[in-house]
Amino acid sequence: MKMNKATQRGLSLVELLLGLGLAGFMLVVAVPGMQALGARSERAAINNSLLATLALARSEALRRRQDTIVCPAQPAASGCRSDGAWHEGWMSFVDANGNGRFDSGESLLQVHGPLEGARLDSGRGRPKVRFARNGMNRGSNLSIRLCQAGEIASAVVLNNGGRARLETNPSALRRWRCG
Repeated sequence: MKMNKATQRGLSLVELLLGLGLAGFMLVVAVPGMQALGARSERAAINNSLLATLALARSEALRRRQDTIVCPAQPAASGCRSDGAWHEGWMSFVDANGNGRFDSGESLLQVHGPLEGARLDSGRGRPKVRFARNGMNRGSNLSIRLCQAGEIASAVVLNNGGRARLETNPSALRRWRCG
């Protein structure tokens, strides 16, 4: 019985190798772009979480007419860290007795767990945010800097009026350092 070439199906070795080579080339071109997209997405998620925590704490200070605090959290959200290392997680709470510490009986508003692959710092000089009952930021202006791959990626800047904003302009970010 004689086979007709026109009815055979499949790919020749040359066609298969050409297809694999083209797929490999597309991966080499696409993977770095996907990694950059992932880093931007992670940066946006971190910034949005921090901004949302600050907005919630400020609104609760106004609503309850009591001071609220947002700070880098100790393990199990048992209190505030004093080193300004926000990438280990942060928390917000109502400071009902005004002592600046999280005590039993005070309302815990929010807890954010540790970050992976990014560093978030405010420095030791100003490690926490305290919103007064009128929504104002008690203390000096504060910047919480986000570092990825050893470079400043963005900063959340809080002014004395209690307004938080996101800084992403590279020329403005040059004034800060990572670590």
